[in-house]
Amino acid sequence: MNAVTKGAIAAGAAAVLLTSGLGTLAYWSSSATVAEGTISSGHLALDVQNATWTDVTGAVAEPFDPAVDKIVPGDVIRYTAEAVVTGEGRNLEATLTADTADIGGDLLPYLTVDFLVDDTLTTELSYDLGPVEEYRMLPVQLVFTFDPETPYGEGMDADLNLGDFEFTLTQNP
Repeated sequence: MNAVTKGAIAAGAAAVLLTSGLGTLAYWSSSATVAEGTISSGHLALDVQNATWTDVTGAVAEPFDPAVDKIVPGDVIRYTAEAVVTGEGRNLEATLTADTADIGGDLLPYLTVDFLVDDTLTTELSYDLGPVEEYRMLPVQLVFTFDPETPYGEGMDADLNLGDFEFTLTQNP
């Protein structure tokens, strides 16, 4: 073998030895423990209490029982309750919604539904509570108005199914 070939083989062997040792190079390192503590999540809850139904059509409000009493065009029926909101958490804000999407029945097209929270008429059946801190009780009302302009014969012997009605409390982004 000539000297150039021997030199090329030796250079190749040296390159293999050098590249195989790259994984064993040690760097200095150090570590420290994170300060003691716990991260905990908060909560958001809704409870509805003291619900009542009232016929507020006339000058004097009268009790109303949806299971028994019947309404006619022009009647205004009010559902009143207390929404108890509890929450705990940094930056927690929420919206209270009267979820009427699942209310059904033949009477529905002849009614308008208004939602009041703390005597404030809301838009689109929802009310932005803003920051939620600890405990908050809000008077809520749903007002069902049977359209007084309902044509004769329409809406007679019809029902409004309230079985799937609910209030929803949702955290704001």
